[in-house]
Amino acid sequence: MKLRFTLVAAVCSLCLLAANSSRAVTLASLASNPSNSLVSGPLTFDNFVVFASGIGTFDPANVIINPFSIGTQYGLTIGSSFQTIRSGPYNQPPRILNFSYDVTAANGVYVNHAYMSAVATGALFGNISPGDIASSNVTKNITPAGVTLSVFGDSSGGPVQSHDAAPIVPNLSSFNVNEVISEFVFLSNTGESSNAHISGLTNTYDVPEPGNLAMLFGLGVSGTLFGLKLRRRSLV
Repeated sequence: MKLRFTLVAAVCSLCLLAANSSRAVTLASLASNPSNSLVSGPLTFDNFVVFASGIGTFDPANVIINPFSIGTQYGLTIGSSFQTIRSGPYNQPPRILNFSYDVTAANGVYVNHAYMSAVATGALFGNISPGDIASSNVTKNITPAGVTLSVFGDSSGGPVQSHDAAPIVPNLSSFNVNEVISEFVFLSNTGESSNAHISGLTNTYDVPEPGNLAMLFGLGVSGTLFGLKLRRRSLV
C-alpha cells in the first residue's frame, strides 16, 4: 500500500508540474511576492524583481510571462509588445524595463546553454519617418556564469541581431538572470511620429539530461502499470 501511494504521488506531482508549466502571468504579479514562481520541466523561475529606471519605463503589469518547453530546452517567453512611439519633442529619454529572476534546476539537473531571441525576426524597430532613427536593445546577464546575451536593431542601417546563444561553463544548477530592454527614438523634426518595436522575447535554457525528473517519470509510469497488472491478476 505504501509503495502504491508513493508511486501515485509521484505521478500526481508530475501532472501538477505540467499544469504549472502552462500558466502565464504578468511580470507585476510575479514581482509582487518573491515566492511567486513559474515552472518549466525541471527548471523553476522565481524571485522576480523589477528595478525602477526613473523615466520612461514599460509597465510590468502589461508584460506577460509564459513558461514553455521544447525537447530538452526549457524557458520563458516575454509575450508583450514593447513599443515606443514618439511624436515630439525629439530629446525624450529611452524607455527601459529592467528586471531579474532566479533559475533553479531539480536535483541532478544542470543547464549547459542559454539562448535569447526576438519572437518576430526583424521586428526590432518599427515605422520610421525619413530622417528619424529608432533602435531597440535587449541585454541578458547570467550570474555567476559571466554570460551576456543580446539582441538589437537599428533603423539607420546598423547591424541587426535577432538571436544570441552562449554555453554555460561550468554547467550550473542555479543562477540569476538580469534583463534590460530599452528602446530609443530620435526625431529629426518634432512634428513627426516614429516608433521602435520589439514584439516579444524568448529565453531558453538547455538541459541535456533531465536526470531525476525523467527517472521519476519512468518509475511512476512503470510502477502504475505494475500496480494495474497486479490488480488485474487479483480480480481473475
